[in-house]
Amino acid sequence: MFDFLKSRTPSAGAALFPGTIPAPLESFDSLGELGIEVQPASGDDELLWRATLRHDQWGTAEVASPRQFSAMPLEVLRWDPRLSEEEAQQISRCQSAVFINMAGKPKNVLRDRKNLFYFLDAFLQHDGCAGLDVISKCAWTAEDLKEEASHDADLDVEALFVLHAINEQDGDGSPAEDDEEPPPPTTWLHSHGLAELGYCDYDILLPHASLMDCMSDTTRALAFAIIEGDLKANRARLALMEPDGAISMVDAKTFMARADEQFTSLRYDLDGDHIQDRGVICEPPRRRRWPWQKQVGVVPIRWMQREMPDQYIVRFSDAATKLMALRAKQTYPVLRELFEELEGLQLPTLVKLAYETDSGSGGGCEHLWFEVEALSEDTLDGVLMNQPFDIARLKEGYRSEHSAERISDWQVMTPLGNISPRSLRAARTIRANREYFDAFIQACENA
Repeated sequence: MFDFLKSRTPSAGAALFPGTIPAPLESFDSLGELGIEVQPASGDDELLWRATLRHDQWGTAEVASPRQFSAMPLEVLRWDPRLSEEEAQQISRCQSAVFINMAGKPKNVLRDRKNLFYFLDAFLQHDGCAGLDVISKCAWTAEDLKEEASHDADLDVEALFVLHAINEQDGDGSPAEDDEEPPPPTTWLHSHGLAELGYCDYDILLPHASLMDCMSDTTRALAFAIIEGDLKANRARLALMEPDGAISMVDAKTFMARADEQFTSLRYDLDGDHIQDRGVICEPPRRRRWPWQKQVGVVPIRWMQREMPDQYIVRFSDAATKLMALRAKQTYPVLRELFEELEGLQLPTLVKLAYETDSGSGGGCEHLWFEVEALSEDTLDGVLMNQPFDIARLKEGYRSEHSAERISDWQVMTPLGNISPRSLRAARTIRANREYFDAFIQACENA
């Protein structure tokens, strides 16, 4: 079912450290305590040391520490909307690293990359700053990697690529001169990492701010459509979202040759590095009813430039849905811990459950959101938040107990962004400022 995840692409990463002096191999003395067998090898003029690592579950990795390391450019880190300015600044100051390489296996690229993350986290426990996924060009803070390594679920597909959000200011990703000014709108959102897996990366021009707010589902759906082969450059349309969410993808070279200058100028690709194995998400081609009708030119997708509707459905394939549901089930213990930890803050906790449709054939399901009232190891008590399209036995507002086996997604809604199987960042911020949040809730109750 998940054949699209089979890839021999090697996994490569770097554990980044502050300071310019690389740490000797002997300083990572806790590797053995984590079950990692270390076999040192001789270095050379460019390497301070190198070694082979073996772990019973994670596999084998080749590691090395270069004598000199070039820090990641701050402007590139600023393009990643996942990183705060403080995090980008901190990572850009890292001037020493440990590089980790693992051979690819034609089985599951998400598990291969997860095993790399285990090794990165093991090194970062020694005062490390961040981990760099060299293939996807994605930087992970030490805290994010620690949280990912705390459970055994395979990575989500969004870990295979990074998004760069370029603003209209000058295309260099620089922040506004006045910190109090709102950030300029994004004009060019594009991915990196999918091409390295043998597929292609994608561009979205002039994405609306509301699309950026809910970008996770949309960008993951695009990635799945590309790696599953449903979305290919210069092919027929794809219904990515309902309603009215059809798209097509035009390869970047064709786009730059055929699209109007007002659109091509939005891609600040001065060095031409964003042409090969890349497509631009565009309006789907329209069929001409009459031969004399004018053919519509190459135009960036318009509905992604408008505010997202209140009610919409992002389309995932059955295989993609099952893959996401698997991670949601495997991280269900994380949700239970969060539900208990954050109970006093009255944050809405939602689970998406798969229920069989009345007319569906071949196991057709609707995935419905329920607000959680209670969680146990095998069941949950929840209230249905929306009216199903094709399940007459379920009604909006319906409350009952459900099997945890039906979970296909979950989230905890917070003022800092949603906590989900894909990101626990907001939970970490709340923990660090728990007294403030408790006081705020108390003030609201007394008002």
